[in-house]
Amino acid sequence: MDEKELLICMYQNTGTAMQSINDLIKKSKDVTFNKLLNAQYKRYEDYNNKLEDYAKANKIELKENNWLEKVKLWSGIQMGTLTDNSTRHLAELMLTGTVMGTLTCYKARVDYKNASPSAHELLDALENMEEDNFNELKKYLKG
Repeated sequence: MDEKELLICMYQNTGTAMQSINDLIKKSKDVTFNKLLNAQYKRYEDYNNKLEDYAKANKIELKENNWLEKVKLWSGIQMGTLTDNSTRHLAELMLTGTVMGTLTCYKARVDYKNASPSAHELLDALENMEEDNFNELKKYLKG
């Protein structure tokens, strides 16, 4: 059971990140920042493809975030950018989400410790990606 739950956790984590990027990129006018967001989106998408392949090979059905979670995320982004859609603020919103994604990885490592080593390797890859994304995004806080 840990295997399935860990894969779903990672899949929902990356799904949230991809939705956030899609929503935030529409708010950004900064070409360089948009290139970074597109590159991060591509990494999440590639990672999701690996997760889907692994799940399929292990006959595990992945579940996306439910519609309420998606609406809450979209609404939060809309409200968060209502008065400030500067690149710095958009990067701050992405950083907040990236930290949440990293925390999810840390908790999942404990909560699903009985998942296979292969699943934990996927978790390691996600955690590393989140940390890389954080380091790329924090540069935009300098304004």
